[in-house]
Amino acid sequence: MLTLRDLATVRGALLFWQEEICPHWEEAAGHYLRDPGVVPLTSGEVEQLRAAFDVSRVRYVLIDQEQQRLAGRELFASADEALLDAGPQHLVATVLVPPGI
Repeated sequence: MLTLRDLATVRGALLFWQEEICPHWEEAAGHYLRDPGVVPLTSGEVEQLRAAFDVSRVRYVLIDQEQQRLAGRELFASADEALLDAGPQHLVATVLVPPGI
């Protein structure tokens, strides 16, 4: 489960990448990417990815650990709200909701 601190860190890291790595693109990015054949994201693509981590589009679901699948269809607005409904067999997972939903 991604916490608000986790999400803030990811957004900050993506902003850093966009501002510091994207201008130097492959020369700088290649050092950080683990797969040598991967083409780094453009600044516009990083901007879209940053938007995907917008807190207003993050939701939480319950996962049944034993069956390894969703425990229901409800999307919770916060991890705390999901935890209130969680049983001992549940994990809370983070969902990034696409725009327009």
